[in-house]
Amino acid sequence: MSGSGPPAALRVAVIGGGITGLAAALALARPGDGDQPVVVALLEAEDRLGGKIRTGSIEDRAVECGPDGFLARVPEAAALCRRLGLGDDLVEPGTTAARVWVGGRLRALPPDLVLGAPVFPWRLWREGVLSAAGIARAAVEPWVRVAPPEADAPLGAFVRARLGPEVMERLVDPLLGGIYAGAAETMSVAAVAPQLLEAVRQHGSLVRGLRAARRTAARRGPAGPIFQTVRGGLDRLVGAAAAALPLGAVYLATPARALGLTDDGLVRVETSRGPLVADGVLVATPAFEAARLLAGLAPAAAAVLGGIAYAPVAVVTLAYPASGLPGRAPFSGFLVARGEGRLITACTAVDRKWPHLATEGTVLLRASVGGPRAAEGLAMSDAALVTAVHLELRQALGLRLGPRAVSITRWPQALPQYAVGHLERLAAAEADLARVPRLAVTGAAFRGVGLPACIRQGTAAAVALRRRLEVLGAGSGRPGGPAVAAAG
Repeated sequence: MSGSGPPAALRVAVIGGGITGLAAALALARPGDGDQPVVVALLEAEDRLGGKIRTGSIEDRAVECGPDGFLARVPEAAALCRRLGLGDDLVEPGTTAARVWVGGRLRALPPDLVLGAPVFPWRLWREGVLSAAGIARAAVEPWVRVAPPEADAPLGAFVRARLGPEVMERLVDPLLGGIYAGAAETMSVAAVAPQLLEAVRQHGSLVRGLRAARRTAARRGPAGPIFQTVRGGLDRLVGAAAAALPLGAVYLATPARALGLTDDGLVRVETSRGPLVADGVLVATPAFEAARLLAGLAPAAAAVLGGIAYAPVAVVTLAYPASGLPGRAPFSGFLVARGEGRLITACTAVDRKWPHLATEGTVLLRASVGGPRAAEGLAMSDAALVTAVHLELRQALGLRLGPRAVSITRWPQALPQYAVGHLERLAAAEADLARVPRLAVTGAAFRGVGLPACIRQGTAAAVALRRRLEVLGAGSGRPGGPAVAAAG
């Protein structure tokens, strides 16, 4: 023991500086008691961190160009904010009451929905979202003899078989189609709505299962706010995460070009600044980028990830004079049913949803252009896109004046699509990746697109990679930690 010293620090490169990569880098750089120290290099291809988190401004107010908040009842995002000193700046919505555009007008989105599925179908008559026949069809679901799928199934077919076509088209599809920017008809129910599948499998009925889950949740007591965001914009979360990393750990404008193994089994990362040799690499990029990097090391995994489609989205935020909106809407926003044939899929009344952004005399509306007409919207010029969005908002809300300021952000590859069989394909990819224990891959294309899910996945992948590397040991014969050769 007299000649033994502390173990050499592990060197780990994290590729991708979105929220998943940031969470992974934080988990690696902050070892727990007894953990082997890790020196991290976070490589980001762009000149900024955050990925789809981007805070812009309109009329001197922070507006989100990507996600505008996160689920507070899924704890990882709020917990990370608190750990980074942003707990006092977490804010809640002023209202969560919403509408859905059905039958040419806005109707109140019913309460007691789980991913659009009604817990108490008979209560739907109040809002007029469904016809009497549609309500009756949903209400008899406990007595519908439909066996639950043995494996995965399209979400659309699953909901139609249980609750009828109107619930699918007017509630579930607008909600989940808005979240994923895709069509619920082709989504994997196991990946997108596992709680609906589990409710049927446990109780033989979706409605009975959702009611049982509601009773269990009620016994736990108040659940707190549904959503939260950060005062001043979600860019502050990105900045706080970056500031918590060791000095010199972040390399911006440094794309990873290729991955390979050295003769002694370490991982070599070819970057735009030169090579990097590390004990382990964690890839937290979009699936199509991960597929490119993995082609030589894990070709089966690369094929799976390369086959994941991404949906485009445009986010258009418009500032209107308050005098141009009659009766300022007392709701947080609205969803749009696909059958309406509109360009926009959702609209947020920003200053109603987030009162801390309210300013006297101004109304902020944030429209999302996604779904089947997203490509059409992204192909428009800025002027044509604003005109089209404004006309639809005028039809929905009765706007009397045009916008006086706008902000447009285009995301050509915004959100991964979880098609039927998604989880089975991921399992096959992960089996292939297991052959390269010094490598980990995760991100929104795996098991969740929201901020809490991405943070959870990045953290879990980092912890698992650290454990494997502690067993494999650090590479020998090299001083210090990872550094990109040409970065000085």
